Amino acid sequence: MSAYKKKLVQKFNQGRLLPANPIFEQTFRGSVDRYSFIARKISSHFGHNASILDAGCGIGVFLVAMKHLGHSCTALDFDDSNFSMAPDYLNQFPFFECNLETEKLPFKDESFDVVVCSQVLEHFTLSHLPPVIEMRRVLKKGGMLFVDVPNVACFRNRLRLLKGKNITWDYEKHYLDAEPIVTESGAFFPHRHNREFTLSELVLLFNRANFSKTEGYYLKSMHLRKGWGKLKSIGTFMRDLVPSTRKTVLAVGIK
Repeated sequence: MSAYKKKLVQKFNQGRLLPANPIFEQTFRGSVDRYSFIARKISSHFGHNASILDAGCGIGVFLVAMKHLGHSCTALDFDDSNFSMAPDYLNQFPFFECNLETEKLPFKDESFDVVVCSQVLEHFTLSHLPPVIEMRRVLKKGGMLFVDVPNVACFRNRLRLLKGKNITWDYEKHYLDAEPIVTESGAFFPHRHNREFTLSELVLLFNRANFSKTEGYYLKSMHLRKGWGKLKSIGTFMRDLVPSTRKTVLAVGIK
């Protein structure tokens, strides 16, 4: 276990990291490997006081984790409805409302050391390139962009295809009957996966956005379990032995 993961898990187990809420707990348990990986990369590049923008922050668990590791965090999302789940806990972060898919980010050029966009791009209806270019714009020279998305070639998807099933969400509910969200910027379907990625596609996206250096990774995703629940992690451990079948791919771009 890395030092960053150990520190976060210790605070989590002591009840000092997150409010008592099953959604917060479930999110942390399923994401701690990703948080720890990103934290290690940030700290090795910037030390322990980086300015971080979480673009598509959701319920803010990543923000809380990074703040406990000493970083300065800013939140941005489509709306602030998720923050109503624990307003007293999350109001410690500046929040900005923005449709990342179509709008300019409400920040000046070179505002942040780090931008993180986690499990967001797969929900976009339009091209992913303009949002990535926009996230690059607000990075300082030498800043880092982290984007992680579902791996379309993961073990689950391969198994579903072998069974004759589709890899995407329920066809009737999410595609035949889905109603778009209509805004001044257009009509969108943000509540489903519109496009999943291979690692090479994600790296290509970063290269097209003109990052000076891009690295791609297949992320481990061991769910943090306790007691007999740890037996459920055996399957994850076996899958993670083959990097290309892992659930998540991540690209890191340096401006």
